[in-house]
Amino acid sequence: MENTTHGCDILYVLMNESSIDFLTYGQTSTILITIIMPCILFLGLIGNLIFLFVLYRVRWMRSVITFYLANLAIADIVFLVFTVGEKVWMYVTSPFLDDVSGIGPTACFLFYPFQATSYFTSIALVTVISYERLQAICRPMGKIMNRQLHHCKRLTAYAWALGAAFSCLLIPGKSVVNTYCVEWEVDPNLNRSSASLFPDPMLICDPLWSWSGIFANCLQTVPFFMAFVANSIMYFRIIQALKKSNTNAKTVDLRARTLQDRNKVTRMLIANGIIFFCCLAPFQTASLLRALFNFNIVHFEVASGILMYMNSAVNPIVYNCTNSRYRLAFKLAFTSGPANARTRRFRSVISMEEYHRSSVVL
Repeated sequence: MENTTHGCDILYVLMNESSIDFLTYGQTSTILITIIMPCILFLGLIGNLIFLFVLYRVRWMRSVITFYLANLAIADIVFLVFTVGEKVWMYVTSPFLDDVSGIGPTACFLFYPFQATSYFTSIALVTVISYERLQAICRPMGKIMNRQLHHCKRLTAYAWALGAAFSCLLIPGKSVVNTYCVEWEVDPNLNRSSASLFPDPMLICDPLWSWSGIFANCLQTVPFFMAFVANSIMYFRIIQALKKSNTNAKTVDLRARTLQDRNKVTRMLIANGIIFFCCLAPFQTASLLRALFNFNIVHFEVASGILMYMNSAVNPIVYNCTNSRYRLAFKLAFTSGPANARTRRFRSVISMEEYHRSSVVL
């Protein structure tokens, strides 16, 4: 039963076990929000910030590809702060699910657009990286070396603009701030003093129209599945091209070794892209099923949400696990001394030819 008084949408609730479980955090949610999510947030922030620090400290790591990866790291940081950080703060400030009173109406008008913008930008950047790798594999070597930085800056700007545009389309899904003043109709079997444990009011970000939430859930899946198909096609073509280049590059000249290094970076980026889509696919599938068929798959949605958050934290780990150059760069970034001394130390580890090839293949 609902009524409106004093500017509040009063929600009368029978205070029994089922209503408490429906409105408050359960044991599973408490464990996820207090242990798992903070660990993901810490790992994601530290890992992505360290990667940006490496790019700042190690000059030969700065290239077209690492420029894209730097923007992907920024998008991941924004996404983690405004999603995981928001959920942890909501848990700390209120016992109710979906209550943003600890943040205020800003959560509806600022937090959710930032979440969507960083999320869609990540999808666009991963697609741009796949496109660039496909061009690098299929185009002549001379054109790869003459790649202009303004080209990648333009594509990166398009990715952020596209992410912001899609996020604007999702605003009606959570754009109305409703204040619910909860009044408990206490179950005689329960202690009446228990009602004082659940303060009011609570703020909820509701859809602008009744169909806005369903529309937002459907719309957010469109860029993902489009990018999934496009990237799958590009990965298939890249893998075919890599097999041909590995067959032809059997000599030991500079060009052959450069091709081999380039292929290693390409495999790293393909692995990163596959992990990206594997982590996001369950969440997007759950969103689509909930919107179209009203499926109640709470546990699957929770697990898929954790995978989505982990995706924004694992990229630096993937770089280090799949590419020795990146591992070396991470070590050199924390070496004391000026940039010239770190460069000389890097040159002492590899040959001069390999040093000049770094800006091409990284």
